[in-house]
Order: sequence, then C-alpha cells, then structure tokens
Amino acid sequence: MWFVDCQIQELIYDFFMYCNRNSISLNNVVDNDKSSLFQVYGVLNSLASIYYSKFPEDDPHDYYFDLYSNLGKSIGNQIRVATGFTYDLKDDITFNRDEI
Repeated sequence: MWFVDCQIQELIYDFFMYCNRNSISLNNVVDNDKSSLFQVYGVLNSLASIYYSKFPEDDPHDYYFDLYSNLGKSIGNQIRVATGFTYDLKDDITFNRDEI
C-alpha cells in the first residue's frame, strides 16, 4: 500500500470550520453563486478546456500543469466568492505588523 501525505482532510475540515464560525449556510452560498454566475462559467470553461484539449506530444507535463493550475485558480476563486471569504494581511498574526 502507498501512503501519501495528503492534506485534503485538513483542508476540508478547515473549510467547514470557517463556514461554521461565519454562519455560512447553503442559502448564502447559492445566493453568492447567483451573483457571480460568470465565475461559475469560468470554472466550467476550465473543466471543458481540460476535457477537450489535445496535448502536445513533445512535453505534455507543462501543458497539463498550466491547464490544471488555471482550473485550481478558478475553483479557488469561486469558493472564495461563494463563501464571502475576505483576507486581510493585517489580520494575519503570523506576519510582523511592522513589515506591512
């Protein structure tokens, strides 16, 4: 058996805890998705570009890396908009406030 150090369980837990702390319900997410319909289409467009793409035969790694990077950015952006997530560097306690 292969054992891979995967952080997906921690990411899902953090996401649900964020939603729980900020009282984000499914109705809020649906309302936010309705207001950002073009971003939902952007995620679907990224998925379609991966499905219908013809990869180059010489070096497909970089090509697929770019495609999946764009998909990840689109999904991350949509999750941020759907949950109403905002991030301010000044609120992050890991940074020295004098450096900001």
